Amino acid sequence: MERPRHPRAIIDRRKLGAALAAVAAERADSAAQRGKVLDVLKTALAEGRAEIRARLESPAPVPVGADVGEPGAR
Repeated sequence: MERPRHPRAIIDRRKLGAALAAVAAERADSAAQRGKVLDVLKTALAEGRAEIRARLESPAPVPVGADVGEPGAR
């Protein structure tokens, strides 16, 4: 199976980690922090799903050197 191209476009671990660290650094009660963490995770999930949807709905690229008559080639 082929690895996804640009996996950070699906889930950017650095961006997600920074957002979670910012929530953790805030001086809030645990219930408020849980809500903020949930919001951060929901946003990351929605962005990742949107990226995957866009990839699945876009035309697949033709592999280099593929014969147009080959199955899977466009």
